[in-house]
Amino acid sequence: MLSVLALTLLAACDDGSKPAANLPAATAAAAARPTELSMQERSVPLAAVHECNLERVNGTAFTAAPATVARSGSAVVSGWIVDAGRGNVPATVDLRLVDGTDNRMWKAGGHTGGARADVKALLGGNAAFANAGFAVTLDPSTLPPGTYRAYVVFDGAGGAKSCDNGRTITIE
Repeated sequence: MLSVLALTLLAACDDGSKPAANLPAATAAAAARPTELSMQERSVPLAAVHECNLERVNGTAFTAAPATVARSGSAVVSGWIVDAGRGNVPATVDLRLVDGTDNRMWKAGGHTGGARADVKALLGGNAAFANAGFAVTLDPSTLPPGTYRAYVVFDGAGGAKSCDNGRTITIE
């Protein structure tokens, strides 16, 4: 029961009142064009982690409905992530997008480093988790219109890890 409560708190570490990642200017990036994953990349096993949250698109919190993004603009997808196995924050993340109609997969890279005092406090005050915020600035113009499952992948202790908390994005 205690572990269920802890996981619920981790997933809810967003009060909706602030941006998910306040990244320093040095880590802000131009919009990344997603690249389609190769068969080799698709075959890499991913271990699920729960010390994370994909929270917002363009500053708006995810809801049960898909977030909508125009193909003609850019989208900033943000949240927080830690590597509990290593006791730190991964330096980079990949946002993965899986097409809901044909399961084609794309990735776009992003960086961590956003101040997240709420995450630090939630995870026991570990100073290593103070900058767990991440942001991926995405150029959706090369993606086919449709609805995509969105999740984050990083290289963690023991191999590739994924944070998939059921988020979806519709590109119009």
